[in-house]
Amino acid sequence: MLASAIDGIEPALAVLNQQRADLVNALVSLGKLGDVATKVVTSTKEDLIANLNNLAPTLSGLADSGQDLTQSLSVLGTFPFPMNSFKNAFRGDYANLGVTVDLTLARLDSALLRGTPLAGQLTSLQQTLQQNAGQGTKAADPLQAPLHTPPQNQTPPPGGGR
Repeated sequence: MLASAIDGIEPALAVLNQQRADLVNALVSLGKLGDVATKVVTSTKEDLIANLNNLAPTLSGLADSGQDLTQSLSVLGTFPFPMNSFKNAFRGDYANLGVTVDLTLARLDSALLRGTPLAGQLTSLQQTLQQNAGQGTKAADPLQAPLHTPPQNQTPPPGGGR
C-alpha cells in the first residue's frame, strides 16, 4: 500500500518540479504584498483606529437590531405583500397593476434636479413652451384616450366664413 502511494505521488512531484519557478515567484510576490500592506497599515494606524471608533455606533446599532434586520429583508422581494402571505394575494400566474406616473417637466424638475445647478431649467422650458407635457391629475382611460382627440374651440371667421 505504501509502495503504491509512493508510485502514485511521483507524477505530482514532477509537475511541482516543472512549476517550481512560478511557485517561488508567487511566494516572493506574496511577501512583497505583505510588506506593502504592513507599511500602509503602520502609516495610517491613527486614521484607521479613528475610523473604526467612528464605526462603532453604527455597528452597535446593527448588532442591537438582532434578527429583525435580516427578517425584514424577506419583505423586499415581495413588497408590499409579506412573504408569508403573498401567495394568498396572487392567485394564478399573473397580477394586474395600475400606476399613475407624473412626468410633467415641473415634477421631473422638482424631483430630480432640486439642489443642483440645473434646478428650474425644466420648469422654465415648460413655461417657455406654454404647455404642459401631461398632467398626472387629469388622467384619462389609456385605452380610449389615444382614439379621441379633444374638441377644438373653433370660432367662426369674421364675415360669416365667406
